[in-house]
Parts: sequence; C-alpha cells; structure tokens
Amino acid sequence: MKQNRIEWIDVLKSLVMLLVVIGHAVPKDTPQTLGYYIYSFHMPLFFMISGMTFYLQLSRREFEFTLLVKNKAKALLQPYLILSFMALPIWILNFKILSTSEDKIINRIIGIFYGNENAVSSPSNAMWFCLVLFMALIAFWAVNRWAEGNEKHLTLMVLIIALFGYTFSLDSVEFPLPWKAETVPMAMLFLLMGWLFIKYKESVTALLGGRVRQFVIAVISLIVATCCAMFNVKISMALSTYGSFMMFMGAVIGYSLVCFIIAWNLPTLNIFKLIGRNTIVMLAFHAPIFRFLEMYSQTTAQFFADNPVITAIGVYILLIPVCWIFERYLPFAIGKTKTR
Repeated sequence: MKQNRIEWIDVLKSLVMLLVVIGHAVPKDTPQTLGYYIYSFHMPLFFMISGMTFYLQLSRREFEFTLLVKNKAKALLQPYLILSFMALPIWILNFKILSTSEDKIINRIIGIFYGNENAVSSPSNAMWFCLVLFMALIAFWAVNRWAEGNEKHLTLMVLIIALFGYTFSLDSVEFPLPWKAETVPMAMLFLLMGWLFIKYKESVTALLGGRVRQFVIAVISLIVATCCAMFNVKISMALSTYGSFMMFMGAVIGYSLVCFIIAWNLPTLNIFKLIGRNTIVMLAFHAPIFRFLEMYSQTTAQFFADNPVITAIGVYILLIPVCWIFERYLPFAIGKTKTR
C-alpha cells in the first residue's frame, strides 16, 4: 500500500510539474491569462506533496535532528548547488553569447548562494523551492517533535506560524531574506495540509467515492477555485504575495483537489514515475531553456510568444530523457546514491 501511494504521488508530481512549466511560459498577470490561475496554486501544491512524502518518510523511520539535516541537505541542498552551477553555462550562452547583457557572471554566482532573486538573480531562479523546502521541513519537524505526536498542538502551532508569515507578507517594505526565508511560514502550512491529507487519505478516498462522485466534486471544486482566484490578486509564493487569505486558500484547496482526483485516475506509467522522481531536474532547466528560445533567434522567440503552451509541453517532453540521464548516470547531482 505504501509503495502504491508513493507511485500515485509520483504521478501527481509529474502532473504538477507540467503545470509549473506551462505556468512559467504563459502570460500570468491578469485574470484573463492561464498563468494567473496556475500561479494561484501550483507551488502550494508542490509543498503539499512534500508534506505527503515527509509523512511517509517519517512513518518508516525516525530521524534525530542531525540525521534529518544531513538527509535533507543531500536531497535538496546538494542538487540545488550542483544543478544551479550546471545551469550557469546556459545563462552565459543566453546573456553573454546570444545577447550582450551587462550583468556580471559573479552576480549570478552570488545569486546561487543568496537564493532569492528578489535581491539578486541566479541562473535558475525556480530552484528557490529547494531552499525553502529544506528550511520548512526542518522547522516542521521541530514543531512536530515539540507537539510530541499531538496532532492538535501541531496544527495549532503551524497555523500560528503561517499567520505570522501571512502578516509579514502584508508589509509593504520589501526585505528579501536569504533563501527566501520569508516564505517558510506559509510553506509549513502547506506541508501540514499534505501531511494530514496523506495521513487520512483512506477516509478522504471513501468520502470522494467512485468516479461519478469524483467527477462532480472535481467540477464543483474547479468552479469554486476559479472564482476564488479570479477575485484575488495574482499569487506568487516567490514574492510572498497572497492577497485575501480565504480566497488564496479556496483556490489552493479547490485546484489541488482537482489535481488529486485526476492523478488518482491516471495509470501509474513508468514515464510518470520517472518524471515524479526527478522533478528537480525539470525545475532547474526549463526556465533557462525558455530564455534560450527567446535569445536564439527571432523565429524561436516569435514561436515561443505565439505558442507558449505548445512550447512548454515541448520543453517538458525534451527534459524527460534528461531526467533519465541524471537518474542513471549522474545520481549524485540529484541527491541520490545509486541508479534505479
């Protein structure tokens, strides 16, 4: 059963990663654009998925603080550094060879270590997720250890921390912290949601029933989530912009439920599992490839501008064999010790 759950989560991750790639390709500034709605939930859902896998991990073994830090550093910080530096030559190609940007390479290296493009950009800005997830998992583990297994205490404390993070986001003074630390409190809330969801998945599955009921619930959730997103501001966890908390949560929960139902009904194909195991590779390289298409020629730039969804799907498919190469021949670069 646990293995099946892991495979189902990999299918979900492959689906959400496709949404991330599309979201970064399409316009996203107004409610009339597709990216506006993808942005309303895609990164919160990724944190929820991480909460699910964290629950499964801790259900199999116990971690002391030092062991946990080592484990998550290998899984998140090691790939962050290696893949960020691997993306640096693509940045040089895009901005020093194909164009004449005055930006300096040293700034991009500083950006890798600072980990917050709101202060200084990096070769692959989307990789901020790894840094925030690392800190959020450690903080969530500490709160869970403090709660001593009391679910109510865990939930209450995480909600208080998230409320602090939301209040901080309302401050008009921009202060981009290293590693996007300002995003950690809200990330912990979504870890909690994923944690509770997978813990009570059997009850949720029973409540959703068969495919007909799931379809009805998915349609209702889609409508509610779309209304919540439409009447809220453009969401960006990277910028700590959430707008109305209730509207934000309505969009996240509604769209996430739709994704859950879709993933449950998709077959657990090996290609989905491959992508799910290696989403970090797609996270690192899809945006630099977009920039390459914009810089390479007027033809590729115009095609990208006119067909962002098709381009995004093409880049997504292109990166699938890259995921296999990393998993098979460069496992250390993605925090793994052996090939599958």
